[in-house]
Amino acid sequence: MRPEIQTKITLRLWIIPVILGLVLILALIFPFKVWWMVFIALGLVLLFSSYSIYHLKNDLHIQRQVRYGWAKVGDVLEERIKITNTGIIPTYWIEIEDHTNIPSQQKAIGTSVDANNHTSWQKHLLCTQRGLFRLGPTTLHTSDLFGLFNLSIHDPTAAHILITPPILPLPHIQVASGGRAGDGRFSKGSLEQSVAVSTVRNYQPQDPLHHIHWPLSAKHQQLTTRVFENTPTGNWWIIQDMNQSVQVGEGVNNSLEVGIILAASLANQGIRGGKAVGLIANDHQHSWIDAHYTSDQTMKILRTLAMAKTGSLPLSQLLRNCRDSLKHAASLIIITPDISPDWWDPLIWLKVKGLVPTLLVLDPSSFGGQGTASTLIKRLQNAGITAYTIPAEMFADQLDIKENPLWEWRVFGTGYAVPVKKPLDISWKSLE
Repeated sequence: MRPEIQTKITLRLWIIPVILGLVLILALIFPFKVWWMVFIALGLVLLFSSYSIYHLKNDLHIQRQVRYGWAKVGDVLEERIKITNTGIIPTYWIEIEDHTNIPSQQKAIGTSVDANNHTSWQKHLLCTQRGLFRLGPTTLHTSDLFGLFNLSIHDPTAAHILITPPILPLPHIQVASGGRAGDGRFSKGSLEQSVAVSTVRNYQPQDPLHHIHWPLSAKHQQLTTRVFENTPTGNWWIIQDMNQSVQVGEGVNNSLEVGIILAASLANQGIRGGKAVGLIANDHQHSWIDAHYTSDQTMKILRTLAMAKTGSLPLSQLLRNCRDSLKHAASLIIITPDISPDWWDPLIWLKVKGLVPTLLVLDPSSFGGQGTASTLIKRLQNAGITAYTIPAEMFADQLDIKENPLWEWRVFGTGYAVPVKKPLDISWKSLE
């Protein structure tokens, strides 16, 4: 249901009615024509201003539209605000005030609208930060021709838009495969799924063909996929250390943001590779997403990472909390800037249990912090654990956001342009 429009008319020049009353008194006391002429002129101005401002109050309409329901950092959102004047009185100036809280967006613009006409303010919003943001509300400010009255029209209509972390290629990071503990190979006797079917659902484009339940699909004339009970063999569990006390760096180039990009990119890489991927984080909500390989799993993880904030639980305690829930023969990907030995014992315990860890250690010194990851990396490698040092400069080009529009064009020598990249949905959607 669309919220009610709020309008407010205020008298800007209150001295005009006072002068009008004084002129009327003088005209009655001193019956000169000049007083009556001044009274009639001021009265007509006040009458016309009142008439026009009340008509503008009813004739001006606001409509906001956006093209995309969600975006990732680096994308450019397209939005437009359409102002329609259905009356016979033009507006000579309008200030459109936008209360959208997406960073780096233009807050206001001045324009005008003729009678029985409309104008549009099309905006390109560069997404520089992950999170859940608000589009709207909108406020119009205008006045009558003589500036006697001010009119404010506030449209509280707003919508939320999710900006997820970017997904980037990670060519030099190889996740150790879950198999025999520490050997980096799959266990030949283990199946990635059990033969027990837990439920069925509608077919998704990424589902394997051999999972289709053909008898049920034929009965309902719609493709149906069998959902198996997962065993942990070959699964990826991404553990994101978001403990506030170990994060280093300033602005968007800090260990938390780089770690979140790593987690998002690895989750997408694993799911595309046919792995069931889960996410565990010690953020403010203690996020836990069970390992699945369904087509919407990437979006679940991206949504969680987009909303994540730092927490207070140490990585050592987080690993201890995972002991009973994580089974053997799965890949454990730990992303952390913590180079202290506090979490070493629970990590070794998980490794002995049968989990195969891969450590992505964010080097504090490259983020301007104290200490270096080199000693920890050597210790991990000596223990047969795959480990990588992640410097702050790893995503420097991607974090230095200029513009990565959702449209990309290829221009031929003849001047003909064709889109080589375009969004899936380019229709305008009204905010409701």
